[in-house]
Amino acid sequence: MNGITLDIKHGDRLAIIGANGAGKSTLLKVLAGIYAPTGGRMHAEGRLPTQLYVTVAAPNEGIYRKLVAAKSDHEWKKLRETLALLPTLPTRTVIRHTLVEGWNLGWEDEYAELDRIGRPMFIECKGYSFVGESRLRLEANNVPSHASIRRFAEGLADRIGYQVAAEREDSRVVLLTTDGQLHPILH
Repeated sequence: MNGITLDIKHGDRLAIIGANGAGKSTLLKVLAGIYAPTGGRMHAEGRLPTQLYVTVAAPNEGIYRKLVAAKSDHEWKKLRETLALLPTLPTRTVIRHTLVEGWNLGWEDEYAELDRIGRPMFIECKGYSFVGESRLRLEANNVPSHASIRRFAEGLADRIGYQVAAEREDSRVVLLTTDGQLHPILH
C-alpha cells in the first residue's frame, strides 16, 4: 500500500473495497494497531468504525468460487484471515450470510466453523435478492423464503450457542446474538 491518506470524521462511514491482494485486510490491521506501518507515518485519533460487516457468502471454498465468481485463488484464504482478525478488533462486528436457494443455503456445520473463527457480536442471516449484476448468474427461483432463512438461522444458532435476537420477514433476515439481545448503539 502506498500513498494512502484518510481523513475520517466522527459519524463518517467508510467502505474498504478493492481487488484481491490490494491490501484491504492489511489496512484494517494497521488501523487497528495490530500491524505497524513499514514506512511513512500514521496518525490516528478516535476509534475504529462503530460496526464492521464481513460478508461470508459461502460455507466452503468450492461453493465460494462458484457463487462469488472469485477472480483469484487467494480470496477464500483472505476471507478466513479477515475472520480471524475480527475477534481482535475493539468494535462491534457482524458476519452476514447472504443465502441463495440451491447454492449456499444449508451447510450449517460449515458456516458454524467460520462463525467460530470470527466470533462476531452479530450474525445476520439474509436471503438473496434477485437484483443487480447477480441476475446474470442466478435466477429468481434462487431467492429463498423467510421460513428457510429462519430454519437456517435456528440450526446455525443451535450449533454455535447464539440466539435469535430479531427478524424481518419482509426483508428475509434473521439476526443472531450470543444472548438474544439487540445491543443498540448508545451515544
